Amino acid sequence: MQALPDPSERKSRQSGRVLRPGEGGIAKLVSKLLKELGEDPKREGLKATPDRVERSLWSVSPGTKGFEDRNDFGELAFASASVTKSAALPEKHPLQAWRDDYNAKSFELPAEWKKLPDLLPSPLAEWRFRTDPLEQGLKQGWQQAALNESDWVKMRVPSFWAENDAVGKFQGYAWYRTTVTLPVNWQGRGLRLLFGSVDEQAWVYVNGQLVREHTEQSEKKSYNDLWETPFIAEVPVNLLKPGQPNVVAVRVHNSTANGGLWRPVLVQGVAGK
Repeated sequence: MQALPDPSERKSRQSGRVLRPGEGGIAKLVSKLLKELGEDPKREGLKATPDRVERSLWSVSPGTKGFEDRNDFGELAFASASVTKSAALPEKHPLQAWRDDYNAKSFELPAEWKKLPDLLPSPLAEWRFRTDPLEQGLKQGWQQAALNESDWVKMRVPSFWAENDAVGKFQGYAWYRTTVTLPVNWQGRGLRLLFGSVDEQAWVYVNGQLVREHTEQSEKKSYNDLWETPFIAEVPVNLLKPGQPNVVAVRVHNSTANGGLWRPVLVQGVAGK
């Protein structure tokens, strides 16, 4: 778990500033933030009482450096000197703990990704995932917008797919799918999909069309370098459908150890091309 801040200082998710005692009260702030995150502050287990730990994640990459605005990735935690046993936080999967520690020590977003203009707030819907051991995904059109995902599993991003008990240890090809819904007035604008890292090789599709390949062949690099290298997928205007869900599919190949979208995925609006 990421170290808790000094008890006299709490960081606001909305503004990114440090809140000190006397600035509205911890209980009031917790209730407000839980409502923003879609949680009921009155539900058992989420009460903002002095003897409980309150924790809200808006990303699972608390170690990512270089974010300072409301789109930051991290975690918000409140604790008092007295914490009841029933309020203990759930244990992290060992791989998540490793990711957090490794990112904190070695990962910083590229300079050009910091303070990005037109960074869309929470633009991506829930991710779905499916392994492809027979390499049939391309032939069966798993990259296409119209696809029955009823037998796909939910997948947290960022994470290694082995962190998901429904998947476990797997090596080979696998697929991710999600959607991004753009405003109706998005006409004439494109998108950038910014991948913190994909372990190991990746092919990115939007509405059925390949927009980026990040592989040994395309980058002229070994997968030993690719797995922790950030990259950008440019999405041209003609592929996007303003006011409708746009399907993002990512085909991933991993040959050793763990695989997956294990660092943040950001979405940036850009001028039309």
